Amino acid sequence: MDGFGPRSYERLWAAIEESRKVTLEHFLVAIDIPLIGKTASEAVARYFGGDIAAFEQAIRERFDFTQLPDFGDTLCGNIYEWFGEKGHQVLWEAMKREVIFMDMEIKKAAENPFSGKTVVVTGTLENFTRAGIQARIEELGGRAAGSVSKKTDFVLAGEKAGSKLTKARDLGIPVITEEQFLQMTAE
Repeated sequence: MDGFGPRSYERLWAAIEESRKVTLEHFLVAIDIPLIGKTASEAVARYFGGDIAAFEQAIRERFDFTQLPDFGDTLCGNIYEWFGEKGHQVLWEAMKREVIFMDMEIKKAAENPFSGKTVVVTGTLENFTRAGIQARIEELGGRAAGSVSKKTDFVLAGEKAGSKLTKARDLGIPVITEEQFLQMTAE
């Protein structure tokens, strides 16, 4: 092709080789298990430390994926149903041979009140966008959840907080303000 010389070929080949580098999280999204998207695959990868061998062992040993955050019987069943099909097992093995698994970057957060905790944000915040506060909670080693449950550790309530705040109070979950959040994180 005109304009596609050795240098263009080298760049294309380098891009293809670079795209072969994946994490367990991205690999799980790519194989298209029903309802296992970015959030669910991230939870699986985080639980298994990004180790594909540990994930495969869990499959063989019938691990109960409902132990993971936001995993219910449907997601757990979808994983086992997918791996139960012979064609999918062949696909899994073939794809594994084509990629290089990279270590998952696991954020090591300093000890703080939110490390290892589940936090639900409700209402409007003054200093953060919704994506910004969720990213900050994750930087602190916490997990930003979308709904309040008995597993919720804190509810961060801003202006015009609604039903999530009511549910948190009904369940006896600690509710903090944005100002308290900033004090607790020493910002």
